[in-house]
Order: sequence, then structure tokens, then C-alpha cells
Amino acid sequence: MLLQVWRQLESQIGDHISTERVPEFPTSSSGPLQLKILPELGLGQKPESTYPQFSREREAVRKREIRSVDSVQLGIPEVNHPQLHEQHEFNLNQVQHNPTQAQAESVMEVQQLRNRVELLESQQDSSIAFIDINEVCSGTSQLIFLLGGFDSISWLSALDCYSPSRDSTRSLRPMSSVRSYAAAAVLDKQIYIFGGGGDNDTWYDSVESYDPISNEWNSCPSLIERKGDLAGAALHGKLYAMGGGTGHECYSGVEMFDPALGRWIPTQSMMHKRFASAAVELNGALYVVGGYDGENYLKSAERFDPREEVSWKSFPSMNAGRGSHSLVVYNEKIYALGGHDGTKIVNSVELFDPRMGSWMISDSMKQTRGYSSAAVMDSSIYVIGGLQDGMKFLDTVERYKEGEGWRITHSKAVGERCAFSAVVL
Repeated sequence: MLLQVWRQLESQIGDHISTERVPEFPTSSSGPLQLKILPELGLGQKPESTYPQFSREREAVRKREIRSVDSVQLGIPEVNHPQLHEQHEFNLNQVQHNPTQAQAESVMEVQQLRNRVELLESQQDSSIAFIDINEVCSGTSQLIFLLGGFDSISWLSALDCYSPSRDSTRSLRPMSSVRSYAAAAVLDKQIYIFGGGGDNDTWYDSVESYDPISNEWNSCPSLIERKGDLAGAALHGKLYAMGGGTGHECYSGVEMFDPALGRWIPTQSMMHKRFASAAVELNGALYVVGGYDGENYLKSAERFDPREEVSWKSFPSMNAGRGSHSLVVYNEKIYALGGHDGTKIVNSVELFDPRMGSWMISDSMKQTRGYSSAAVMDSSIYVIGGLQDGMKFLDTVERYKEGEGWRITHSKAVGERCAFSAVVL
């Protein structure tokens, strides 16, 4: 069974040399942060710009060559592991029995591959009783759908549905291409994913929709502009794509998709440029919170209600700025979860209660998380995966329930994943 799973892993990674890069985050510094945003975050280098600094905690993931070897009975391949600017080849047995400091990272990467094999095994285990997708659509059951992202080895086109109660995933039909830093929303029981990027510094204007009944993806009208790290939400039967960035800019623009028109149209722009912000719908209005404007991480928020207003309006600000965070509506309150505050990745949580009219500090998560995704179901908030400082990929899931606080689970089903989207039908 393990050999079969390993062959599936091999086919997913590919028998080729890869030049994929790992997402990076700003690091602390004294004074203003005034350097560049790297392309993997959605904004390319811009000469003489005032973007925050992103240091290389680990060299870009590159030149990974996966080969079948005699040690396949161990469940792992021989690996050519890049060590910063040079590539070292190791004998697998030597690494396991006589690890040196220089080989430590190779051992860690081998463990990541083992974890990936375990994940694939759990997905293929026929003993896992999984709810039929039609039950999901009928409302008799709920799953969290995970779309694209990066799993510490590869950029993903995968669509998986995750059952927290079973700690199990089921792989569904993948998207037409790898996609990360995208926005996703549900409209008329279809999952839409728009914008984002691929594995070659390519940013998308493409849009796809997923029909859970037929388990098929369909191509949809494209966005007006290519962009990544945008915010997305559905409101009154329409989709909204808000902010984001290209290779050199942060955007304040908003695009709207009306299925009746069959195309995206520009609508009222936000008050601020917002890259790596997050958005939700609450009581018939859109809320966009935080992000990065090209100079600072924002604590400001904006609200748009097409029933009352023709423009975006200021909304009470959070207590601290953050970007690359998650945003959910839970018990009629807006929760801002984790992200990056311009200095470090945080575990802090703030909530906005419309009855109080202000943001309040809530219980912090157990782990710091940036570029994770979150969803609400079964009277709980679930925050999945993400990254920590030091380029540590997370395979954990945290659950929050009012009155009970946060609880962490070391999921065997989700695996390491960041820069992905999550939705609930």
C-alpha cells in the first residue's frame, strides 16, 4: 500500500527539477520597513519603492528531484536537498544514522515527505466513511472545502473537502491549474475561485466555478485585471473581488460579477489600497478589514452596503494592523484571526460586535498563524494550516467555540498547507 501511495506522491510532485519558491514574510527591523515585497506574496520588486522588507529565512524551494530508490521500503525517496546557495547530495542511510548539522534540514524535509505519504494514505483508506457530496448540498451535512495553496512541496491545484469531526479529507476534481493567494466565495451553491497566482510568478485574471453535484469545474468570465492576494465575498447574488496586487502595485479597486450580465464590471473603489486584506458579508453588507497599502499594515476597515450607500464608508478600526489574516462571521460578530502585523506573525484575535460598535480583544489562538484559512461550521470557528515565523509550515487545525476558547488538533488529514482558500457550502 505504501509503495502505491508513494508512486501517487511521485506523480503529484513530478520527476522534474522544480524552481518553486516558498512564501516569505516581513521581519522585524528598527524604524520604518522600507524594502520590497517579493513576487511570491503577490507584489514583485519595485525599484525605489517603500514596501516592507521580506528576508529569506530559508532559500527558495528549488531543484527538488524525486527519484525512486532501493530505500522505498522506508516510505521515502532519496532526496537532493538545496542548502541555501548550494546543493548537497546525501546518502539516505548516512543521514538517518549519522546526521550532521548540515544535514539536519534534509532530515526535516524527509519527514515532511513521510507526512505527505501518511496524508495520502489517509485519503485512500477505504475504511473512511465519507458523506456523499449530494448530502453536503442538501444541507444534511457540512464539510470545509480547501482550494489550492502550497503544501511545503508543491503549488496545488487540489480541491479537498475536510471533515473536522472525522479528521478526514476527500480529494475532489482539481482545478484546471495551480492556484494560490486567490479569493473564493460561494454563490448559488457553486464555489467560485478568482485571481491569485501560479508557480512561475504568473498572476491570474481567470475565474473557475465548482459544481459539487457533478464534481466538475467550469471556466467563468475573467476578471478585468490580473491580481493576487485579493479579498472576495458574495453579496445579494453577486461576487465581489476587492483590492489585491499585481507585480508592482496594491489595488483599491473593486470588481463585481453579476451572473445576469455574464461579466465582471468595475464598481466603487475602496477608500484605501488593500493587499492581503480579508472580507466577509454580514447582514447584507460587505466588510473589508486590514491589509497592506504599499507602506503600512492597516488596522482600518471599510463597509459597503449597496442598499444604503453608493460608496465605501469608514468602519471602526482594529486595535492593531494586520495582513495575511483570516476573517469570519461567527455568532453575528466579525473575527480577525492571526496574520502579520508588520513585524511578526501573530496569534492575536480581535472581534467586532455591531451592538457595541467597536473592536475588542478576544482569546488568542494557541499558535501564531499567517496565510492560514478559516471557516465557520458546527457552531465553531476552524482555522486551518498556515505559516509561522521561520518558515514553519503548520499542519494543525484550531477550533474555537464561544465559552470554551481555542483547542488545537494535530490533524492527520489536512497536512501542511498555506496560501489556500477555504469555504463552506
